[in-house]
Amino acid sequence: MFTPRRQQQHQPETAPREAASTGAQTGYMAELEEWLDFTIFEPIERAISDGDTKELHIAFSESKQLLKRKVLASYHNGLKAKQTSNPKNNGQPTYRRN
Repeated sequence: MFTPRRQQQHQPETAPREAASTGAQTGYMAELEEWLDFTIFEPIERAISDGDTKELHIAFSESKQLLKRKVLASYHNGLKAKQTSNPKNNGQPTYRRN
């Protein structure tokens, strides 16, 4: 089973977001880019440079699962944010109609 080199030290899903002077979105995007580099791209690049086909298949497979978990966590965080930001609807998300 493959493990990204720096994954033990770097856990952005639980790390606090940086309070950047340019706004929270910039901090989140920088955090996401760092997570992608260490968790997704680095293991794939390492497998390619080593010429290890088996490791490359494992890296792709595990990267896909990690990306799905990251997207699902982001989706759930978005739902929580909507629920806490709209107390008028008893915590229910508000949807726009087109």
